[in-house]
Amino acid sequence: MTNIKDLLNRVNIIIKNSEGDTLTEIKNISDILEVDGKVATVLHFVHKDVSWNPHTLTILEDTLEKLTIKEQYINYTPQKKQQIKDFYLLNYLDNNWKDVLTRKITKYKDHTFMSHWIAKTIAEMIRDVEKLGLYPAIDFKTNPDKSVVEYEDFRQILGDEGTFIYKPVADWIEGLVNQTKNQTLSEPV
Repeated sequence: MTNIKDLLNRVNIIIKNSEGDTLTEIKNISDILEVDGKVATVLHFVHKDVSWNPHTLTILEDTLEKLTIKEQYINYTPQKKQQIKDFYLLNYLDNNWKDVLTRKITKYKDHTFMSHWIAKTIAEMIRDVEKLGLYPAIDFKTNPDKSVVEYEDFRQILGDEGTFIYKPVADWIEGLVNQTKNQTLSEPV
């Protein structure tokens, strides 16, 4: 994901150093990154819409497969493909679900078993990102040493044994819970 961020940061620098005219920005992307106009247009579009439009992921994937510079920025493996999806997933959650979940966390921060109180919101959030194709299906493997089933890339959140959430989303939720609790503790009464 760092390589994708590096590429998008480089596009950002090119755009900032252009005159603010879209055609000039696209031409500069094309000239500096040595790509054709079509690829430069896609990179410009992805840069402008990355924070709110998860569908740019599909366009970026198609473009990266064709890019002559892709080896310079990304070794396009299934792991990297998932990292790109995670990047869009977390951006989408920040832009569309952070405020909703923060309000719910603030409301129930003093309750025991907070995960129970915010479970419905989390379920709605996951259904939303599943529709966009950003949330992976749960995968599991048997671990004969432990005599249990382990869920790959999924873990429990907030000490709730009944929920398994995709790890990047679980980290995002727990980070939001900790941040919200810390903010409410530091606010004057």
